[in-house]
Amino acid sequence: MAAQQPAANNNSSSSSSNNGPIDWTLGVKIFEPPAVSLVKVAIYSLGALLNVWILLALAYARRHERMVRVRLDRTMVFIVSMCLLWSIGAPIRFILTAQSGPDLVEMIALFDAPFASSVAVLIFGGNLLLALERYFMIKRNIPIETKNFYFYAIITAMGFLCCIVVGVFIKIQPSIRNPNAPTTEPSADGYMPMTEPQATIWTTAMGVAFVSTLIGVSSLYSWTYKQSSEMLRMALADASMKAFQTAADMRSDQSFTHSSEEPAQIASASSSTNNSIPYLPHPSNHHNGHDEEEWEMRTLSQIPNHHHHPTSSSFPNDTGDEDASVDIPYNELSGPSVHYPKSSVSVTGTFTAAGAATKGATTATTTVIEDPLEALERLEEAHLRAERKILLSCILMTSTLFLCYAPTILYEFSTRTQLWPNPRDPRYTTFYCVAAISLSFDVVLSPLLILYFRKDFREALILWKWRKEDEEFVGRGAGGGELRRPGEAAPYQAPPPRIRKPVTKHGAQLKLWDAPPLPQAPDMGAPGTAKNARF
Repeated sequence: MAAQQPAANNNSSSSSSNNGPIDWTLGVKIFEPPAVSLVKVAIYSLGALLNVWILLALAYARRHERMVRVRLDRTMVFIVSMCLLWSIGAPIRFILTAQSGPDLVEMIALFDAPFASSVAVLIFGGNLLLALERYFMIKRNIPIETKNFYFYAIITAMGFLCCIVVGVFIKIQPSIRNPNAPTTEPSADGYMPMTEPQATIWTTAMGVAFVSTLIGVSSLYSWTYKQSSEMLRMALADASMKAFQTAADMRSDQSFTHSSEEPAQIASASSSTNNSIPYLPHPSNHHNGHDEEEWEMRTLSQIPNHHHHPTSSSFPNDTGDEDASVDIPYNELSGPSVHYPKSSVSVTGTFTAAGAATKGATTATTTVIEDPLEALERLEEAHLRAERKILLSCILMTSTLFLCYAPTILYEFSTRTQLWPNPRDPRYTTFYCVAAISLSFDVVLSPLLILYFRKDFREALILWKWRKEDEEFVGRGAGGGELRRPGEAAPYQAPPPRIRKPVTKHGAQLKLWDAPPLPQAPDMGAPGTAKNARF
């Protein structure tokens, strides 16, 4: 499986790197199977198509001022852009290397390693910024100055590490005796330089970038889950106390005892109370088509002031994230709170009238009494669902980063420290192939995870949806004119030409105008000129 060929020297090794990486420790080339190369090209091509589709859809949505408005969205766009840059560069390098001569292959190899190393560092920083922004969405009491400090500190660290991993490849011309010396250091595997001390500096910089990113992302997502879970538990505890108090008041009320005999009278009486909070009925009480999960989310969302603080996820509600569909009200002084009525809890819903099967489907609206303890049980179930969703989000984002980059980092570290007893072992080549394929998967998994957690991003991929909403939003005028937004001036239209009656037999021209003639159209210039521009 592994076919080795001795390399002449370090300078000429990069020119023969079209068949696989060269082990710089022993000066031998590791053969990469054609199947692995085809798999990598297929993954990168799929990632390029997916990332281009996402960026074009977001650009279209951005033009309509619907998305990419906050720093969190821009961070996701940055990650997708870096994945696109990487997914386009890798297939181009593979195709040019396979179809070009030795001189062009050497030139491609000289610029491939700095490019790949810098893009990897930028992706590390983008994942760390994403985790930081998600944490800031939950932790509301952080000043904006502190947020900006951490944000720009990470950007500065990214720039510093990029300068290091690119600078180690720069090779100063030694003298006039060797004018054809390359401008960058040769690389054995397309990532790490082959000479010292550049290899040590590169390994240290990439190791620091990967380990710090992994620790930072894991810590931030752990804090995000802990903060969200605490706020949900506080809201649930407050709701439990008020639910038991409400149940006790309802049992002691004389009207509650009478409601078992005449529910309609008590329903009308309870609906007149001022402090009653409507809760959606359980799906088993009616047939309105809502499933269990949707009902639970809507039940939690009807808590007063629910729009102030998203706790079930790190994404805001106005961005359309699925995780943010469960919100718990937050008070700056006392924390989350849920208000229950003191006298009764009214539930509004629809039911199918009796005899609908024979007389047609007729519906009516009524108000019934629901035990607050039953509503509390469903609130607890929704709380558990929200916690599982947050935990799944944190685990997926952290584990994906580790699984994609850890094999490559371990491979480079083992090559640098010569941990393998025999690099000519076929298992060494197998390890390289696994590391290369896992690294290429990041250009597909990162955008897919962003789409998984962002419902609005998924909807943006369907461009006709935005066009349909635009038509419904703008509407047509009474005369059937062209579509335009409310308040936008209509384009200038020149008046119709004057209609003159043919010359009569007496030689006189008769004008067919009952009103004064329209004013002449101003000189608008040719289309596309400054005169024709509308402000």
